[in-house]
Amino acid sequence: MKIIYGGAFDPVHNEHVNMIKYLLSLDIADKVIVLPSANPPHKNCGTLFSQRVDMLDIALDGLDDVEICDIESKDTCKHYTCEVLPKLKAKYKEISFVIGGDSLEQLNNWKNPQDIVKICPLIVFKRGKSDRFDEALKYWRDKGAEIFVCDYEPDDVSSTLVRYFAE
Repeated sequence: MKIIYGGAFDPVHNEHVNMIKYLLSLDIADKVIVLPSANPPHKNCGTLFSQRVDMLDIALDGLDDVEICDIESKDTCKHYTCEVLPKLKAKYKEISFVIGGDSLEQLNNWKNPQDIVKICPLIVFKRGKSDRFDEALKYWRDKGAEIFVCDYEPDDVSSTLVRYFAE
């Protein structure tokens, strides 16, 4: 199985790398596919896609079983998860998709979330304390979603704050 880990990675930081190492330690996948968003619908990236890929190459140097996928760089369209995952499933066959606990809570606001949970299992990293997480987890599992909740909770690091302090 391939684990798809998407994000803007603007910039990539140590916690992204730690999460990838954790995913590799699970022994449920033969590879982690890192999927940088070229033109995410929910935010504007201030850094060129090619520069973010270069930063990922540097940050992930020395990690085995990790691949950077540039599928979203082929055009300038907005790329929605429900449209990208079927392409990745066709390419890699058996996949799972990583999201944060905050994203699970907001999954109803994503484009065609019911399609996303039918395409592949979700791997969820909790992000801090939230009263809504358990409710969202139950809701999506009741809808038939296969969801694995990681026992690793990432430190509260934000690419936005990294950019802010780098200026």
